[in-house]
Amino acid sequence: MDERTLVLPSARAIRAEQQKLTEQSLFLPNYITMSDFIAKLCIVDEYQFIDEDSRVLLLLEASDFKEFSSLQIERNFFTFTKNSSYIFKFFEEMSAELYDINLLATADLYAEYEEHITILIELYKRYEELCTKRKYLDRIFLPKLYKFNEEYAKSHKDVVLKLSGHLTNFEFELLQKYTEYSEVKIDFTTSDFNHKMQTRFEELGFDLEAGYEYLLSLNKKTILSKQRVVKNKNVMCESFGEALLQVAFVKKKIYEFVQKSYKPEKIAVILPDESRAAMLKIFDEKCNFNFAMGEPFIKSSIYVRLNASIKRLDLDSQENSARLHRVGDALYILNSQTSTIKI
Repeated sequence: MDERTLVLPSARAIRAEQQKLTEQSLFLPNYITMSDFIAKLCIVDEYQFIDEDSRVLLLLEASDFKEFSSLQIERNFFTFTKNSSYIFKFFEEMSAELYDINLLATADLYAEYEEHITILIELYKRYEELCTKRKYLDRIFLPKLYKFNEEYAKSHKDVVLKLSGHLTNFEFELLQKYTEYSEVKIDFTTSDFNHKMQTRFEELGFDLEAGYEYLLSLNKKTILSKQRVVKNKNVMCESFGEALLQVAFVKKKIYEFVQKSYKPEKIAVILPDESRAAMLKIFDEKCNFNFAMGEPFIKSSIYVRLNASIKRLDLDSQENSARLHRVGDALYILNSQTSTIKI
């Protein structure tokens, strides 16, 4: 029986890993995403996680002080909701890297933003007070409030973390604490694009080279295995003057791959520009593509038909009638039916 706990970056990565192993063994390791793993390790008593709507409303309440206007962010609900994500992102980065936000005011690098930094510090303080008063747990305060879950660490003795991307200082702190109770290994592939992460491991005593897949023991600070990454050099490059020609090229290459007996589920189309997906979908007559990024609700069939019906009900114009005729008038007929209410 495989008693390892494999920590992978996402649920999709877990599904891909399980598909590789389903034919090999019925005893699979315990899979968990990185976010769920962090949540398991952190206990915060007497608090409840704050939902996104309450989060924005509390931040709006916290911003009710004179100096906040200097940030040029209006405090009306809709404008503030749109801009609050940037403020939260700033607070989250400070929290994840265990950086005291109060130190920003003394950093020479941000001297020219001293006024703005001071306002953000005050906003952070007011927001924290509101959350504490109402016993709401925002993830930006998790490093301050959590208690390490020793029982979970003791019950999962062999942890292997598949590292994809960057480990924050907070995540490093949790992993270091985990080593006091169980074995922690990190599967890390070095490349020219993750020098910062390589440097972080070098500070811990690991001597790494770019272009290798390593299995690192965080407990013993030793390299358990090292394997050179074989690069696929079978790459071709084409350029096109029109985006429409790119769609034709994609469909042509997929046809060629299928003719060469490649499994369709093993063929991936990676779009550097996500906006190209809409054009690709228009020409996907056979519905062969599985768009991994999903589909915006405003592009869905039900939304398009509802929107056309509502616009036609609001205004009887040639444009609205033509739109309704194009998408179908079943919902319009249903909504336009009236009932008589007797008083």
